[in-house]
Amino acid sequence: MPGTERSDPHRILGVRPGSSQREVRDAYRRLANELHPDRSGASGAARMAEVNEAYRTLRSGGSATTTTRTTAAGASEWYAGEAGAPPPPRQPVGAARVPWRSMLVFAAIGSVAVVVAAQFVADPEPRRPDNVLSPGSCVEILTNDDAREVPCDGSSELVVQSLVGFDEQCPPETDTHRDRQGMGWACVSRSPEVGSGATGIVRAPEGD
Repeated sequence: MPGTERSDPHRILGVRPGSSQREVRDAYRRLANELHPDRSGASGAARMAEVNEAYRTLRSGGSATTTTRTTAAGASEWYAGEAGAPPPPRQPVGAARVPWRSMLVFAAIGSVAVVVAAQFVADPEPRRPDNVLSPGSCVEILTNDDAREVPCDGSSELVVQSLVGFDEQCPPETDTHRDRQGMGWACVSRSPEVGSGATGIVRAPEGD
């Protein structure tokens, strides 16, 4: 009968009649592990109550036809377990592991790729003069003290640091020269990236 099958502690625990206490205990522990709240959720509470009652019956040597009921006490045994045969403890959840090894491998590959790519990238061409001075423009100084833009190819070591109006002053660490186009003062200094072989001072007519 269905009711008898559900109340049979052997069927509930999945053991044969006459099984040893060790077999009964192992079956109980296996079911307690399967029906743990982390795996079965709230739906397994009633089933676990039956398992607890069946295990108690077989441990005490009671009748195999004892009727099991889901009670609050049975549900509380989920955590307490039976004396002498506690359910397996909950495994602590470890912190998320950071894949340091993979990150280091990818970083090394990226560094190598950057170095290799740099070998094939040609140096950019020097900016061609457009006769409009701006910070970073390479210049030469004419005989009338005007600053004239030239290519940044190493022929001049003078670089415009800033441009100011005629009513302003250049910073102390720069030399003041008139913008050839009459746009203001060019604040010029020597570039540390260029050797001392070129001074940037030329003797050219103002009209060139």
